[in-house]
Amino acid sequence: MFCFNLKEKVVFMRRFPVNERYGRIVESARTCYDKIISDVTKQYTMLLAEAGNLFKMAKLWKEAGDAFVKAAELHGSKEDLK
Repeated sequence: MFCFNLKEKVVFMRRFPVNERYGRIVESARTCYDKIISDVTKQYTMLLAEAGNLFKMAKLWKEAGDAFVKAAELHGSKEDLK
């Protein structure tokens, strides 16, 4: 929604009243923010799982367990947001 060309901006401005425009812009920003957070969370969860596997290979069991627990908590909190 933020990448309008000039013609699309004029149509958008004429089509919706001010309060509805604001609501649509806020909703678009929220959707964009949620996608960014989701992507970052997914990458961080994968890194934690990879770290857990590396700790297992090094036979550092406590550190491996801690990494997997953090990954699971992060994955669970991501599911709670939906």
